[in-house]
Amino acid sequence: MTYNGAMIPLRIHRALIVLLLVSASIGLVEEGLGHYGISRDVAKFIAGLMTGFMVFVLAYEGGRVLRFCGKDLDEHFSRRFKLREIRRRVVRKGLRSLLPLVRIAPAFGQGGRSRAFRFFRRLLRLGGRRLVAVPSRREKVRAALLEIGILEERRTGKRRRDGIRNLEKHGERRSNGQPAKMLMYVSIVESDRFIAITVNQGQTHRAFISSRMVDSMTPGALRGVLAHEYGHVVSMHPFKQATLLGLVASVKLSFGVPLGAVVVILLAYLFMLREWEYVADAAAVERTSKSDVLDAFGQYQAIAGEKNMSVFNEFFSGHPSFHRRVAAISAMAPAPSN
Repeated sequence: MTYNGAMIPLRIHRALIVLLLVSASIGLVEEGLGHYGISRDVAKFIAGLMTGFMVFVLAYEGGRVLRFCGKDLDEHFSRRFKLREIRRRVVRKGLRSLLPLVRIAPAFGQGGRSRAFRFFRRLLRLGGRRLVAVPSRREKVRAALLEIGILEERRTGKRRRDGIRNLEKHGERRSNGQPAKMLMYVSIVESDRFIAITVNQGQTHRAFISSRMVDSMTPGALRGVLAHEYGHVVSMHPFKQATLLGLVASVKLSFGVPLGAVVVILLAYLFMLREWEYVADAAAVERTSKSDVLDAFGQYQAIAGEKNMSVFNEFFSGHPSFHRRVAAISAMAPAPSN
């Protein structure tokens, strides 16, 4: 699935900050053009071009924008884990420094000893128990990426070199058996919804996968989902979408577009998104296997309870009906064995 930021839970105040900065920038440009005596029509044209450019930049840097505005991402939980561990260590050090006072508390009688122990217990609660990281989700995603020949870009140093060597060992899962250093960022969203989107992030890409999808799907189905998302990457769908959104915004605000043309553009855009899904499905089958991709569809329908769309509903959707996508995948010729 390509860019659809509405699927990610957002921190509203940060999203408003982004919108405010964009609006303020456009307002400053219009004010500056008016200050230098430029006609209103020319100022409107230039402001429209700038708006389209900013829309393109927001979509082109969609990964960073969603990480800034999104909430309940695994990066946030990692920072929370580290902060709590720091607090625990500081409190434990304080307890060790106060331990001599607790030992001499009996010299002050029963009341002094009781007060000392109560104070000690409060400090223990403040320090909290030692947290234990649960890497199962991240490791499951990394294993699925490795199986389809993709290395998660957050790896650095020795882990990155080891990952590239592992990719070469798993080259038989890719077309023609040629090892390639395919890279992609992946963020896990803490959500009960089924979320799987891929956005541009500068010169690379970032996929957002929900925790429910990671927890409930088998490794094979997860490989199918990630291979589908990477199918959008190799087809440059996020970049094409960013360019198209920026172009449409520029034309709409610079020249104006009649209502009838807006409807036609919207329907054509939805048709394009549906065709992209078929392209990404085909790329996923080439990168992993037909059974993995079909398992992803089957498990999604079984767990989420989603039904097939009618032709009318599909006409106004950015995704084809499941049964049509499954039929297209089933009709594909099997990949040649190496």
